[in-house]
Formats: sequence, C-alpha cells, structure tokens
Amino acid sequence: MFKGFKQVYKFTFLNYLKNKSYIAVTLIIMILALALPGVISYLVNTFDDKETPPNTAEKVYVVNEITDKDIDYSILNMLSLPEGFVKPEYVPASSVEEAIDTADDAGDKSLILQIYELDESVSAKVIIPENSTATKDDASSIKDILNENSPVFLFLATGRDISDLAKLSAGVSTGTFTADNYVKGITDDDAVDMNNSDIKGTINMVVVMVTAFLIYFFCLMYGNSIANSMIMEKQSKLMDMMLVSVKPESMILGKYLGIFSAALLQVGLIIAGLFGGLFIMMQTTMKDKADMINGILTAVTSAGMLKIAGIILAIVCLIVGCAFYCSISTIGGSISSSREGLAKNQAIFILTLVASFYVVFFGGMATQMKDFPVILQLIPPVSAFLTPGSLLTGVIPPYVGIISIIISLVAIALINFIAGKLYKMASLYKGEELTLKTAFKRLKKQ
Repeated sequence: MFKGFKQVYKFTFLNYLKNKSYIAVTLIIMILALALPGVISYLVNTFDDKETPPNTAEKVYVVNEITDKDIDYSILNMLSLPEGFVKPEYVPASSVEEAIDTADDAGDKSLILQIYELDESVSAKVIIPENSTATKDDASSIKDILNENSPVFLFLATGRDISDLAKLSAGVSTGTFTADNYVKGITDDDAVDMNNSDIKGTINMVVVMVTAFLIYFFCLMYGNSIANSMIMEKQSKLMDMMLVSVKPESMILGKYLGIFSAALLQVGLIIAGLFGGLFIMMQTTMKDKADMINGILTAVTSAGMLKIAGIILAIVCLIVGCAFYCSISTIGGSISSSREGLAKNQAIFILTLVASFYVVFFGGMATQMKDFPVILQLIPPVSAFLTPGSLLTGVIPPYVGIISIIISLVAIALINFIAGKLYKMASLYKGEELTLKTAFKRLKKQ
C-alpha cells in the first residue's frame, strides 16, 4: 500500500522547500515574529514613560470658594511626590481676580488653584497667570497630584480636620463565610483559588478559542495549498506519470504529508522567532516583571494547567488535528482537474472546517467549555479544535487526548485510502469535470 511513498514525500517536501516564495515568506514572517515582542514592549514603555514633568512652580495662590476656614495647604507637600517636584508655597487668596493681579504684579513662577462647588461636588481649576513663568506642565503636575490624592484634597477643600482622614481611610475589615468555613475560620475569599470551576472554565475557554483560531487559519491556508498543488501537478501530468510505479494511496499520502511537513516547518520557524523575541524581551525591557510572570505561571501550574504531559499531548493533538483537516482537502484535489472544479469540490473541506469551528466557538461562548460532552473531544472534526486547549488547561485527562489522537490517525488513514481510490478512478475518467456526488457514485460502483 505504501510503495513509492518515500520517494513522493521526499520529492514534494524538497521541492516545496526550494520554492523562492516559501523561503522569502518564512524568513520575513520569522523576522517580524522575532521583532514583534520587542516592538510591543518598546511602545508600551514609551507610552508609560510619557509622564507629566514634575512641577517647577514656586508659588500657588489658593482661592477656596467652598469654605472660609483658615486651611494649611502645605500638607499637600507632605504627600508622596515625584522626583524633582518643587514643593510650592501655598498662599490663600480671596478671589481669582485678586490672585491674578497679585501674580501678575509679582511676575514670578506661580499658579492659581481655584476650588469651587459644581453639581454638589468639589471641583478645581489650575490657572496660569498671564505674566507667570509657570508652564502648562507645571499646571498639569499640580492637577495630577490633586487627583492622585483626592481624599486628602477633599478634606482640605471642605475645611475638615485632616486628623479625621486617618480614621476614614483605615477601612473596615470584613469577610463572608459559609457555615463550614466559619467553623474553620476561613473566609470564602480565602477559599477561592485557581481551581474554582468558573475561573478555570474561563481560562479554558480563552485557551481553546486561541488554539481554535490558529488551527482554523492554518488548515484553511495550507489545506487549499495542498489541493492546488495536486491540481498543478495533474495539469503537468507529473502525478499521472508517477502512477506507473507508485500506488495511488502512497502518492496521495506522500504528496499531502510532504506539503504538510513543509507547512509545519514554516510555522515552527515562525513560532521559534516569536519565542526568541519573547526571551530577548524578558531579558531586557521586561526583566523587572520576571517575578510577576513567574508568580502567574506558578499559580497556573498549581491549578493543574500547563503540565508537561498536557503540553506534549496538546502539541501532538494539534498537529494531528491539522493533518486531519488537510487530509480532507486531498479529496477535492483527487477528483478535480482544474481550479474551477476544485473550487466546487472543496466544499467538503470548507464546510467541515467551518461547521466544526462554529460548533466549538459558539458552543464554548455559551457554556464556557463546561458542558461539552467528552465524545466531542474524541470525534475528529470537532476534537481538532477542542482537545488541544482542553489538554493544556487540564480540563480533560491525558488518556482522552491519547484516544483522540488515535481516532484522528485512523480517520486520516481512511481518508487517504478513499482519496487514493478517487484519484485512480479520476485519472481514468474522460469527460466533464467530476463533482463530489458523481465521483463517489462512480467509486461505489467499482
């Protein structure tokens, strides 16, 4: 049955690797993947670093229209202030007009802080006098300090005793208990961890969705590539010549696995570039976040997710799932003799791919991956999308993944056998373009 498989596989694989467009696309995307984490990190750090320069104004005239109490605003200088922040002198003023006149006459580096009531809430404006040498950055810096320390500012603005703020900001210690946890002295919040079914279900849903999208686009792109390649070599009569010395099943399997292997190599190099970029980023711009990331990974693994066995099985399951869908595309390529005919005969591939994707996508959104029957983790059309993510998050045990892989491999062998029979039948057929319905009818009669 596998006579000539090795020769067809080697020829197809090497021929695909020598393709200039394949080499160019692989290198370009791999370089982009290598640079992507660094670019994202740079942009994030750039936006984070764009902080307002610290205040350099030496004096702030305060006009409080809410209370007439004598308030010591210098308390604001005791707050946590950014490096380089000049602690201004706070000078009370009776009105904004008086403050503007005083500041203009002095011609110093001063600002005006107007405090007033608007819609039963405290509001404030920072004004830059005309003759002041203070800048917009100075005004923004003062505004940021007031916003960041709004409880303190509100107490000052309303004339309350600042000592009361400590009592109100101390907070209240509360906790909720179930009857069992109350006896144990454990709050419900302490009892909630990563093993919580809702949390784990949400994480599983996100992981499954991401892997499903990756599988969907991989199969859509490379599945069609396999079928198109078969059409091109049919038109050049190359595959027909091979039929003399190679069995149809071996030729179809060698052809599709050759292109599939090249596709895996391409994707593997791109992923390697991405991980290389992440590694460089972690050693440079994100080095200070290492402890936080390690903490997240520890919490995830302690909840039964991202175990070594699960990761290995998920990768194998993902590859086998992609191979399953790509094998379906060989059916359309086997019976078609032109691109126009292939466009119609690829319906079995496209419909299976899209229908299975939507089952997982919309079913997962509706149930958060909690109520999917285990049987769907085993049936190849759906399991290709569902099982890899479920293995990564530990939702299903490893033996389910192993069974799913075995079933998928059996399905691939069966599809390959059917595709070989269809190709042999189609190569002897002379007449109008075969359709799926006609091809299977003729195959049934043989």
